[in-house]
Amino acid sequence: MLIIKIIGGFFRALADAWRAVLVGLSAFKNSPQILIYPYLSAVFIIATFPIVNGVVLGIWSQFDQADLTSVAEGAPPAVKAIFGLVTFSVFYTIFVAAFFTSAISAEVTANLGGRSGTSLRGLRLVLGRFWKVAKFALLAIFFFPLALVAQRQQLKQIKKIPSIFGRSLSVNMAQLAPVILTQDKSVMATIRQSVDTLGRAWAPNLVIKVCTWIVFFTVIFMGFLPGWLENAWFDSDTAHLVGIITGVLLALVGYVITKVIGSVFTATLYHQAVVSKEHGIQSFEDKD
Repeated sequence: MLIIKIIGGFFRALADAWRAVLVGLSAFKNSPQILIYPYLSAVFIIATFPIVNGVVLGIWSQFDQADLTSVAEGAPPAVKAIFGLVTFSVFYTIFVAAFFTSAISAEVTANLGGRSGTSLRGLRLVLGRFWKVAKFALLAIFFFPLALVAQRQQLKQIKKIPSIFGRSLSVNMAQLAPVILTQDKSVMATIRQSVDTLGRAWAPNLVIKVCTWIVFFTVIFMGFLPGWLENAWFDSDTAHLVGIITGVLLALVGYVITKVIGSVFTATLYHQAVVSKEHGIQSFEDKD
């Protein structure tokens, strides 16, 4: 029955995701230097946030936002400035996270492949292909529709549509990084090869992606720092603004760290899929 097949597939995806997590954790154990990437990503966001904050608020204050969007019409200038800061910060953080997830993905796959080397190998690879990684980083929020387009030929087969949507939803930079950093292919060709290589592992990859978001929102909702600062701030007129900015910074740091750590497990899945294909082994049942 269909319902039994769906339930079985769900639990199989959970089991595969858990095995990938265990293997990924062993990578941390075998190469503790990998832990430097979440740390570096957090430090980078914290260090650059004042600059981003100043630039965005400065630019935003020079425009009459009532002429640009009816949503902000009549809103106080401070609210408009905060709206601009949050909007830009979201795109900026996704862009930065793409670089660090690519770097840690390269580091993890090298580690699992038994290739020895010095620390920060992944970061050097990313910097060596900075502009190519930057192109994909800018497209990160469009991975879902791009993946659908890349698999458009398979959409003609009705029974494959659910898996095509699942594969598209699971696409992320950690999955694309091995192709981006080692081959010179177009955006569509890169996405297509990455999706084809991962194969049926899109299901545990999607589980890992969802769990990463759950962890992120849990951390954010439990954050006490913005409220504490707002209550303890010496100037009551700016206390609320300080609380909001602190909350934004906390969210940015939390997002980058959870994305970078979650990328370890996605990179593990991708490495397992590559090894399986090289040896002609079907590690993930592929029945569409």
